[in-house]
Amino acid sequence: MYIEILGFNIDDKTMMFMNDKSMFEENLYFACILTNSLSAEPLAWQFGICTNTNFPPKLQNYEIFYYIDAVLFCYRGYLFVRFIKFYPYCNMSLRNVEIKAKITDYDNICKVAEELSGKSATLIKQDDTFYNVNEGRLKLRTFEEASATLVRYDRVDEGGPKLSNYELLQFDSEQAKLLDTMLKKCLGIRGRVVKERKLYMVDQTRIHIDTVHDLGHFMELEVVLRTEQTLEEGQKIAKDLQTKLGVKDEDLIECAYVDLLDKKNN
Repeated sequence: MYIEILGFNIDDKTMMFMNDKSMFEENLYFACILTNSLSAEPLAWQFGICTNTNFPPKLQNYEIFYYIDAVLFCYRGYLFVRFIKFYPYCNMSLRNVEIKAKITDYDNICKVAEELSGKSATLIKQDDTFYNVNEGRLKLRTFEEASATLVRYDRVDEGGPKLSNYELLQFDSEQAKLLDTMLKKCLGIRGRVVKERKLYMVDQTRIHIDTVHDLGHFMELEVVLRTEQTLEEGQKIAKDLQTKLGVKDEDLIECAYVDLLDKKNN
């Protein structure tokens, strides 16, 4: 018997606290979550944080799930949810409020972010390929050859908290290679961004401390808006965290990393 949590195989090595596997039904999908605040957002990273794993979660698949609160239950202090239906490789429309800034004191901001989160960072290595499109931005993000996410998003280039509307499509590594080849032929490459990211979760906000190849150190906030939340609510959350992190308004940047690389190289 085994169960998967958004692609995770649960075994004695990865989930030592879960000894009574008989309570789970075979081959059903579950996720371990901290709060109800993330609604239908994919919860893979939440799982890694909730279980205090010291390694980036490795997804075997990237199925998108929806759940309802009626099936929430608690086991040994961990909150679990069973998904009602799933859509393999489907897309999901999401909203973020984002802030991005150049940072000079890398060690200090990591220390503050960890204090706010209450947990150590999850280290993620990302390789983003951007393609030429007429509207918005389109990128294929790969995770150390294990999986990939196609991201289409719209975001205005301005300082301060700004709304980002985005859609995700998830692929395994072989599918991603084929997709990348097709997109390069059809659209052409605009640029590539390679970075090492430290992820800290603070409630519904992802704090990213990024080391970007050829650019340096940056901080990014992504407030994941719930369905009922307004842009203004997300902006307030972002500004409050910006203040707590000690990030000054003059250090904010308006554009994406790929735009900064364009400016540097041209």
